[in-house]
Amino acid sequence: MYWRSVSPFSGPAVSSINFVFLLRSCDFGTGVVYGIGSLAKGGLTPVRLALAGAAVAALLTALSVGIGIFFKVGQELAFWYAGGVTGTKWLQIKIMFPWVLGGSSVPSCCHALSLC
Repeated sequence: MYWRSVSPFSGPAVSSINFVFLLRSCDFGTGVVYGIGSLAKGGLTPVRLALAGAAVAALLTALSVGIGIFFKVGQELAFWYAGGVTGTKWLQIKIMFPWVLGGSSVPSCCHALSLC
């Protein structure tokens, strides 16, 4: 029997060991992106950092798709990539609604920012 947490995610609750592994994996990925971005002459620039991040993201996406094909879990991965909400309960939607509303209102509050 799985313990269901009151969170927006369906399925078993994330154990502390998995969470620590997740954090260490994120640290490793950040180090790889910074390492690749700073390999070229001239050091790390924002453009190199963005390109290194895109390259690492493409590599890890290809790796996860390859694992999915090898272990024949393509359907589950397709739902995961698309953000499938098959098992979502109304309580979970109620919990997430303020966060989604707040996140979608941020661009309208920050319209004065210029990226040029």
